[in-house]
Formats: sequence, structure tokens, C-alpha cells
Amino acid sequence: MDTIAVENQGLLISPNVAPGVIEADPLRKLIDYRLTSAGVPAHDRDDLQQDILLSVLRQRAEFRPELGSIEAWIMGFVRIATKSYFRKQARLKRTELGQESLAETAAPAASDVEYAITEAVDHLTELDQAIVHMRFVMGMNSSQIGEELGIQADCVRKRLSRAVERMRQDEGIREALGFGPSI
Repeated sequence: MDTIAVENQGLLISPNVAPGVIEADPLRKLIDYRLTSAGVPAHDRDDLQQDILLSVLRQRAEFRPELGSIEAWIMGFVRIATKSYFRKQARLKRTELGQESLAETAAPAASDVEYAITEAVDHLTELDQAIVHMRFVMGMNSSQIGEELGIQADCVRKRLSRAVERMRQDEGIREALGFGPSI
């Protein structure tokens, strides 16, 4: 049977276990009960339980008996892990919904816009093309781009700003997006 050592505390101690040792099996049952009552689906419960037990093990030296019981301390880990789990699920759901609605609205004109953007980028200098690619495709910031290209971040920001403005003024992009001619 797995055991977890905890100094100066006796959580779920059976007569067969030395003082200051917690049996992991009853602890797993307690954590499982809390996760079930919180509404965590069965397919995610085992992974979450393992994460909680590992967190308890990693931080066991930080437990202070004078501040409360070991049960309450461990339930704090359960609460934090449960909140984190549900936040992550909500974030994933929002992301999926956002991508679906984005795909529905952008799909009809996407090929025209992509073609117009490609044409506008082709009219930029080679350095500006590299900066635009690193910023918008690779997701790099100005400092990272500057390091990569051997130029200052301020220079990257200015070049990027000018390149984007030139692309905004491009007639092909304006037509593809449904805007009138530039003034």
C-alpha cells in the first residue's frame, strides 16, 4: 500500500501504519469523493487526482499543523485544482466557439483576402516582408525580431508600422475587404 509521510500529523492513520504517515488509498478516496461532488467527469478525475497528490507530495514540507488540519490543507489543493480544471474547460469551450464563429464569418471571402494580402506583401521590401512574417505568422515581438535580424526593436516597430500602413492602402486588399478606394 502506498503511503505519504507527513510530520507531526495523523490523517487517516490505521493501526498498521507508523505515526506521521498517511495512507494514500484512503486519501485518494477522499480526493475522488471531493472531485466527484464538484462535478469533475470520471475521465478527467484520475489525472486530476494524480496532479493533486503530486502537489501535496512536493509541498509537504510547507505544511504547518498550527495553522490547521492536514485534511483542510489537502482540500485546499483539491479546491485549487478543481477551479483550475473548470477554468481550463471554460477557456477551451470559448476558444472552440470563437473559432467556429470566426470560421463561419470569414470563410466566404477568405480566399480573396488571402490572395490580396499575399499580393500586398509581395510589394514590400524583403526586410519588411521578413518583419511582417515574423510578427504576424511566427508571433514574435519587436525585440525578438530585432535580435533575429540584427536591428534595434524601435527600427522594427517603425518598419512594421509603415509596412502595415502600405498594405492598408493597397487597392487589392481594400477591394477584397469591401472598402472603397483609398483617399
